[in-house]
Amino acid sequence: MSERAQSRRALLAAALAWPVAAWATKSSTPPVEISAALPGAGLQGEGRLRYFGLHIYDAALWSAVPVATGDALNTALAIELRYARSLRGHLIAERSLDEMKRVGEFSEADGQRWLEAMKQIFPDVKAGDRLTGLHRPREGAAFFANG
Repeated sequence: MSERAQSRRALLAAALAWPVAAWATKSSTPPVEISAALPGAGLQGEGRLRYFGLHIYDAALWSAVPVATGDALNTALAIELRYARSLRGHLIAERSLDEMKRVGEFSEADGQRWLEAMKQIFPDVKAGDRLTGLHRPREGAAFFANG
């Protein structure tokens, strides 16, 4: 694997490994798509991803109830990323699958199916773009680009 590819993978791994427990709780108004999908949602925390000093994105976690570390799969929530740099959607998808492998086991076939779906869903992003992932337990996920 090239050094550039390794750098991209490391960047995305760091982005997706963002620890929920470290976020500071504060009140704020969620974006329209989050308000519509999660009535009563409030900001549970936020953070900034920097990689070798470069600002990559700002992230916010939204939920109608506090999100306990280890119980996120059972809590309706949204993660909003506000990008400060350009990234390719297929690389975001590949890193997402790598991070999914770190937190749980699944079959190779499921992983490939999910990867192909994410490659179709995740767009290339540029500075100022906003991607939001919505998780609803036992219902599925939804993704929004710029609202």
